[in-house]
Amino acid sequence: MSAELRTSSLPQHFSSLIEQRNVWSDWFPHDWISPLSWVQMAAMLMRGTKPESMIDRLAPVLEGTRVTIEASYLELAKKAPADRTILLTYDDYREQFQDELLERYEGFLETLVGDVDLEWLRDRLLRNGAGAQSFIWFLLNGIANAAIEDELDPTSVTTEARWLAELEFCDPAHLAGDEAVLRFFYREFRETFTQAAPLPARPSTYPRVENPIYGDEDQYISRLKAIENRQARQLARELAPTSEPVDLPSDAWMRAMRANPWSQALDLARVPPFHWQRQVAFMLRDVSLDAVSRRIETNLIEMAEATASRALEEAEARGRAVEDIEFGLWFRWWREHFRHWQDPLRLTLERLCRPDDASLVGDWLARFEPAVFADFVIGCAHANTVLQHIATRTCDRESGSERLFIISGDRPLRRCGLHDVTLEVWKCFCRDNGISDRGEFYALDFEVNWEAPLAARQR
Repeated sequence: MSAELRTSSLPQHFSSLIEQRNVWSDWFPHDWISPLSWVQMAAMLMRGTKPESMIDRLAPVLEGTRVTIEASYLELAKKAPADRTILLTYDDYREQFQDELLERYEGFLETLVGDVDLEWLRDRLLRNGAGAQSFIWFLLNGIANAAIEDELDPTSVTTEARWLAELEFCDPAHLAGDEAVLRFFYREFRETFTQAAPLPARPSTYPRVENPIYGDEDQYISRLKAIENRQARQLARELAPTSEPVDLPSDAWMRAMRANPWSQALDLARVPPFHWQRQVAFMLRDVSLDAVSRRIETNLIEMAEATASRALEEAEARGRAVEDIEFGLWFRWWREHFRHWQDPLRLTLERLCRPDDASLVGDWLARFEPAVFADFVIGCAHANTVLQHIATRTCDRESGSERLFIISGDRPLRRCGLHDVTLEVWKCFCRDNGISDRGEFYALDFEVNWEAPLAARQR
């Protein structure tokens, strides 16, 4: 195809496509979704695709997913003890629905046949294949907006798919399209499945705007993300108040880091000298790492006890024997500790961040990605315990040190982070409850970018 033919249909200014609204972009305002977001890009590529044609392809996939998981719960009910009144919650239903939908996602993408732009988007999604959740969320929001704005003609939809066209959607700004569909499915299922818990009044708030194309595999998406981040940093600098310059000696950083226990802990982990963790360590130089180590270890043990309690309760609710609890069920509760800003580790550090530089870190703690920051703090606390052991050749048993941060002669001296502690806590749980650890840790995924300290929603 010649270059002239390839570019003949493009507008003179690409930005005009961003400003030109269509059924797939009308549901979000510009101040909610960035103009360089994948959501905006997908909306432009699908500008020639009718919502009715997408309903014809998507509705059978959603209905098939629904039938499969509801059949599995009906089968579970037959085997469950008679006194089990609750076998299913909405969160369970949503999670299994998404897992099953992922199995059908590639087949759904292959049905996306249309104009050149739609097929380009389809090929990118197939080639870089990420989770189904984000793209399905995007499509259902567009369908919801079309239904609300009377831009949808249910008579143009096949009979089998008409239920989706006639579904009572809400404004996607208040109730996401996928949440509306799942709540409708669950509400109907409860009418025949009496062991289902009531539908929560508040909709779920799990992140849906994550990129459906892996950024590290698609260079174009990575460049867009870099541009967005650079623009955000420039804007922050423009709005930041000016301050008086501080004249520091040329060797201030070196002298401060040489005597800084936080920096010494990072030395054990071989963290590069210009890594973001080094900067945080410098600002925390006046915070006692010994005190942090003791309190962090106590926090982790308390979190492990809470996780064990919730995992056992869920197993009992599902009629599952304790020895049959698998890692995935336990890890789901453990991971929840690292998904909100008020997790115990950050609260502990926040109370200790009183010196001037440390107080700035304390102010920013709510913006850090919980799991990433927990990995940093746990790594420093564990490394500090290792270094003290090397220096004294003793273990402070009375203070509770090394209840979790175990130091032994048959282990290499290395830094342990969140993943290592997770496996150690899981092994303790198995040992305490007589569970055979089969080493199936495929569910060990905190779903974060370990190189990005700030949460994805922070700009």
